Amino acid sequence: WELYVMNADGSNPQNLTQTPTLHEMYPQASRDGARICFLQDELRDGETVRSVYYMNADGTGRTLVAENARQPCWSPDGSRIAFVKNEFSRFRITDYASKGLFFYDLKTGAITEHPNQEIMHLYTLNWTADGRWIISTIHAGMGFKHGILALPVDGMGVYTLGIPGCRPCPSNDGARITWSS
Repeated sequence: WELYVMNADGSNPQNLTQTPTLHEMYPQASRDGARICFLQDELRDGETVRSVYYMNADGTGRTLVAENARQPCWSPDGSRIAFVKNEFSRFRITDYASKGLFFYDLKTGAITEHPNQEIMHLYTLNWTADGRWIISTIHAGMGFKHGILALPVDGMGVYTLGIPGCRPCPSNDGARITWSS
């Protein structure tokens, strides 16, 4: 799998990754369009290692954020990437097999953990435009079955939005949310 970029009309597709022995997937563009964060699957000694990376929108400057991680998304100002770590040391394809919520600072390279260390089974992370919330799907974790949650970036709370579905995407003004039921 490779990552491509093209014009909005479908013209001029360009392979950004060109890595036939690696699989890149689930790209997320920063709001200014300057960078892309994504997942990379690499086979090491017969085992898959899924990691979070980011790069410039032209494919240069590929940088490792974290190994054994998934579900990256950008802060509104593009200075940080939120992600979750794999729940198990051995890779599992299950999209919600995650534990914790972490933040990578692009300037310093430092990784900090969310203050609520009981977070688990999140996937499809989205950082709201005001920078205050992570909106995410939850599946069978923290006392929830399946639905959409809001977590304050700097707080301990976990709030159900009462939406039975997945893949939430908040609008830039924070007034609406789309999802799959």
